[in-house]
Amino acid sequence: MAITIFLFPFLYAALEVPKITINDAIDGKAFPVTLFDHTFEQIPFLLGLCVVLFALIVINGLFKMKVNVFKGALAERLLQRLRYQFYERILRFPIPRFQTRSQSELVPMVTAEGESLGAYFGDSIAKPAFQGGTMLTILVFLFM
Repeated sequence: MAITIFLFPFLYAALEVPKITINDAIDGKAFPVTLFDHTFEQIPFLLGLCVVLFALIVINGLFKMKVNVFKGALAERLLQRLRYQFYERILRFPIPRFQTRSQSELVPMVTAEGESLGAYFGDSIAKPAFQGGTMLTILVFLFM
């Protein structure tokens, strides 16, 4: 969640840079521009904004990758807990029940039955936070 929240200022900046590029670097008439005690003409200013935008896109991509890695780790942990619960419940079966069941019935119940829930576990927490925060960031950008 912390990484997801930390992503949103970079997302906002990635939305702001194209606006500055169009309004100030391409259509702007007030050149040379002084920024951080450096003076830029139109073409170097435009190229600098392109480099900044590219860096922001790379940073956003790295954050998304990190969120997906943590989402997978969360899904694996929750899936492991579910499998332990399956195994614990199997051990509660009466002993005569094991004599009539083969291992080929019990092992898939522990492994395969819960496997489809793995992706859901990670997405159930990460997607609402990421998509909701992205929507709020875009709405704030639009209203600013």
